[in-house]
Amino acid sequence: MLLHFLDADGQPPSAEPLEVAASASIGQTGVAWNGALYLVTWDDGTLGVRARRLLADGSFVDPEPFNVMPGFDPDVEALGEDFLIATARYATYPQYIDTWMRIVDGPTGGFQNAATVIGGGYVNVGPRVRQDGSRWIVTYHSHWSHDSSQSDVVYNFVNPNGTFTPAANPRRPRVRAARRTWPSQARSTCSCGGTIRCPTPTTTSRAGS
Repeated sequence: MLLHFLDADGQPPSAEPLEVAASASIGQTGVAWNGALYLVTWDDGTLGVRARRLLADGSFVDPEPFNVMPGFDPDVEALGEDFLIATARYATYPQYIDTWMRIVDGPTGGFQNAATVIGGGYVNVGPRVRQDGSRWIVTYHSHWSHDSSQSDVVYNFVNPNGTFTPAANPRRPRVRAARRTWPSQARSTCSCGGTIRCPTPTTTSRAGS
C-alpha cells in the first residue's frame, strides 16, 4: 500500500510515494488526521484490520503495522487525539455480517476499548465514520436478511469513552417490493455540519407503498 502527500496546490512534494505496508491481500484503505499525526488503516485478508501511524513529514511513528481487530472494509475518523475504526466482520455463521468498532489512542497507539460489535442482525456492510466535534457517528448499509435486496442505512453515535447508542434507522422507506438503484455493496455516507445527514437507499416500488 502506497501513500502520497499533496501540498496546498494538490502537487506531491516528493517524487515517490511512501510504502505503508506490503501484502498480497490488502483491500479497503482509509486515513485520518488528528492534528498531530495520521492513522492509516486497511484490511489484510486473514490478518483482519491493520493500522499504522505517521507524522506530517512522512516519518513513521510505528516501525511496523499493528493489528486492530478481525474484519474487512474498514473506515477511520479522528476526534480530538483519538481515532475510531469501524469494520464489517463475519459472525459465527458467514451469512451474517456485523459492524464492529475500536478506538485507537492517537499519541500512544494503544486501544481505548476492546473491539465491540455495534450493529448486528443479518448483513451489515460498508461502514463509514464521521464526527461532529463531540462524538463519532458510524453509518452502514444493513440488509433485512442475508438473501434479501431490501436494506436500510443504520447508524450509531459513539462517545469518546467508547459508549454508544443503539443502532437506529433515520428513515425507512415503506415499500413492499423494491429495487435498489445502487449496488448491494455500496457504502452508506453521512456528513456532519451542525446537522448530521444520512441519506437512505433510493428505492422504486413495484407493488405500491
